[in-house]
Amino acid sequence: MIGKTKEVGLKFRLLSTAMSAMLVVGATYSTNHRARAEQSEGPPPSTGEASAASSERGLLSEPPQLDYATLCPTPEATEVSRDWTVWDGGETVAEPGQMLADARIYAEGGLVVARNKPLVRRMLEHIASRLSVATPEAKRQLALLLIDPEAGKTDPERAEALLKEALASQNMGASLSLGRLYRTGVFQSTDPLAAPHYLNLAAGLGDPRAALELAEYYATPGVAQPFPGAQEHFRALAMISAQPAIVRGDCGLLVDIGDFFAASPSPADQKTAAAWYETSANMGNPSAEMRLARQYQEGRGLPKNETKALELLQSAAAHGSIDAYTATARLQLQAGRDIDDALDYLDVGRTSRDLSAYLLTARFYRGDFTGQANFEKMVATLDEAATLSAASVTVLVDQAYAYLEGRGVPADEAKADALFERIAQIDTPEAQLEVGRYMLRRGTDIEAAKYNFSAAGAAGDSSALGELAEIMRCVPGAATEAEALAAEQVAAEAGNLISMRRLARLALEAGDEPSARRWLDQATMMGDRLAMVELATVLSEKGRGKPDERVDQLVRLAGLLGEGVVDGRLALAKAYHRGELIGTDADASSLLTALAESGDDGVAVEMATQFQSSDAADRPLTKDLFDFVSRAAEHGNPDAMVIVAKQKGREGDKTGEADWLLKAAQHGQEEALVTFAKSDETRDSVLASVSNRVVCDPMALARIGTLYFERGKGGDSAVGETYLRQAERLAAERLSSLYRLGKAFASGELGTADLDRAISLFHEAAGRGHMRAAIELASLLTGGKGVDRRFDEAVGWLQAAGMAGEEKAVRELVSYSGYVARTPDERRKALRALQDIAASGRSDAMLAFGSVLAASEPKRLEEGIGFIRRSAEDGNVDAMKALSRLYASGLAGSISAEESTRWTRLAAEQGDPEAMFQYALALDLGFGVEADRQAASLWHEKARENGFIQ
Repeated sequence: MIGKTKEVGLKFRLLSTAMSAMLVVGATYSTNHRARAEQSEGPPPSTGEASAASSERGLLSEPPQLDYATLCPTPEATEVSRDWTVWDGGETVAEPGQMLADARIYAEGGLVVARNKPLVRRMLEHIASRLSVATPEAKRQLALLLIDPEAGKTDPERAEALLKEALASQNMGASLSLGRLYRTGVFQSTDPLAAPHYLNLAAGLGDPRAALELAEYYATPGVAQPFPGAQEHFRALAMISAQPAIVRGDCGLLVDIGDFFAASPSPADQKTAAAWYETSANMGNPSAEMRLARQYQEGRGLPKNETKALELLQSAAAHGSIDAYTATARLQLQAGRDIDDALDYLDVGRTSRDLSAYLLTARFYRGDFTGQANFEKMVATLDEAATLSAASVTVLVDQAYAYLEGRGVPADEAKADALFERIAQIDTPEAQLEVGRYMLRRGTDIEAAKYNFSAAGAAGDSSALGELAEIMRCVPGAATEAEALAAEQVAAEAGNLISMRRLARLALEAGDEPSARRWLDQATMMGDRLAMVELATVLSEKGRGKPDERVDQLVRLAGLLGEGVVDGRLALAKAYHRGELIGTDADASSLLTALAESGDDGVAVEMATQFQSSDAADRPLTKDLFDFVSRAAEHGNPDAMVIVAKQKGREGDKTGEADWLLKAAQHGQEEALVTFAKSDETRDSVLASVSNRVVCDPMALARIGTLYFERGKGGDSAVGETYLRQAERLAAERLSSLYRLGKAFASGELGTADLDRAISLFHEAAGRGHMRAAIELASLLTGGKGVDRRFDEAVGWLQAAGMAGEEKAVRELVSYSGYVARTPDERRKALRALQDIAASGRSDAMLAFGSVLAASEPKRLEEGIGFIRRSAEDGNVDAMKALSRLYASGLAGSISAEESTRWTRLAAEQGDPEAMFQYALALDLGFGVEADRQAASLWHEKARENGFIQ
């Protein structure tokens, strides 16, 4: 009963205070509203009109016009009353209020004292455990640190209890904190109205922040509305409360209102956010300066301007924000400029115990911004960072991989595993993501990895959503094709760059270039170097290699120093080597050589690949290159493992070769799955390993399926079939993969030939425009063992391929008009298809069709000669040489040495070595031309220079 009486009394006092606050702000609003109405051009609008107008213009669309210089003076740096870092936690003579003020300074950190949240938590624990005026606020601040991993182990349940205790002591800020934490799901409650209950309480006491939270809460789809127009109502309440709060000195509200608008995707709201930030930034508020800098950096609500962003960050640093020091360094490093200046800023950040400064420094030494790594310094920086926080996931992850890969420290898998066991105890989306990734990297438990990704993805982690999408796309039985595509789209829309690029490639394969460019443009705007190179190759292909200003810009941006320099330059090297962008192998080699100091495994593999595709392909790798690739293999790169295995084989180390091939096969590497030494034991180990890995190469999946069929244990056939079906599904993403997999099924490369599967794959590829697949399909339709002969369909595919420019299709039709045809009708159909291609203007088809007529259709000899002549006149050297022979032999209707030699000379002038030699002989012998020994000698020499053996 006593407790109930206290609760009623508390509610009465809160209600009385709220009513008083509402009367004050209501009077202020009425006065301001009347003043604005008197200044307007017409009579005040009706209630309905006013509501519509407010909705259209947006409430709080700009900060009120106030004397901010007086109301919000630039805060001066405050010093602590004593050095609390040497405090033993016992009793102290310091006043609780002073201790609380000092705790705030340590929590923020700065040039005066280093940030130290664990210390702040101990200080607040001390204050909260003793009765004083400062106790309620100490409990509120302690509660917030109990959900902050940087302060130590989190304890949401105790944090919730402390906030309720603070609220019971009439700390009104605790009501806002409770409402926020229930709304965001940090605190769990069986009462679905817990969040609005506490936010309403704070809003009723005149807190504009609570009103903004309620406006955002009721804008959430699916949330029950307490009355029509609840969102606009609470937004209006925030406007009513905002100006009085600022007048009372609550200048931090400017930033909070800016945050409210910045959370909206609307460009108009982003512009409004910038206006609120700018007002506060003009008063020297470092938090506002940092937020405004982000608006400029990302081009949200303001024109993109990195120079202005940097100026604002430097100003925020000058105003005492340690976070601004790190943010300034990050912007400089990402842009690849003022590196020494950036390191100076990071030194200040580390001196002030800013964890972000340590992490950014570690990334610098990893070579993320320069392509030059110093792993010893990276590890030293991480070791220092590990002393700052009890639960810094990023630090622990980076340390674990350093031990796993032996970067800067001796390799130690046990230490890496132990670190990830610690990470697994941290219940955050970031930790769940990294634990899932580690499980896949180690090939331990794909289902547990999927569970972790699902948990992190449910919290909105875009990287986790991308990992889930890849599992659903690649792992047999994980999801349907439609489900996998939907997951990919969700990940891309959440900002996952890998998913964006993958959707772009799918769109390109489907012929939807606008969608592909949209995804690549979006990823490029987010700074993705790989997307820049992919977009450049798309534009270059469209322009057929012609000079293009946008392509040049993308190539330049992809190769600049700064964030993603290794990825960008490696992608450019690959594109140059493959001929996708204008560049030479020397350009590619130069880029790779410059990246060698990065220690990147992908760089090592590409350097070895390009080395082996050059003239030095048969020679072993150089010692330095082999050592580089060997390190990549030891880090777990399966392509590097195969390269090392081949080198071992060249050196006669058969044991080393077999070991590395087995390891690569266990990682699902396609070539190794073919070449590893098979036994019952090795086959079992490979299948056990790949079952816990995400393998996305269609050919690799098909080979895994084949291994199941080869093993033949109970249920293996069914599992093998699921792998083959998954291989087909993934192959459908790219025409080249469909064709490759079809060839493998047709040839028996995957065991017994499966012509039905091959026909299905070729048919899909041909239907989507892959004309080499059409040729293979025609071959199976007319000559496949056990396949019903479908001659007409085969001819149709060959005609389509021939029309598309496939010379082999023309040659095949020549065969179809001859020995392949079983009846005169089949021969006529093949010949007609060949004629149609010739009639379209294809030079090779004219020659082929004309030759068939000349050789086997006496009644159509003249017609045949005509087609050959048209082909020759079109510049076809083979047709010129054919006409030369026809006139020399008389098959052209009459013997003419002159006409024969004329066509030989034309072919020779086109650069044909054989024609050069024959023309030289004609000049020697005076065949159809006046004999000229000197000219003949010159043509003999040209023939030799062009490779004709005489």
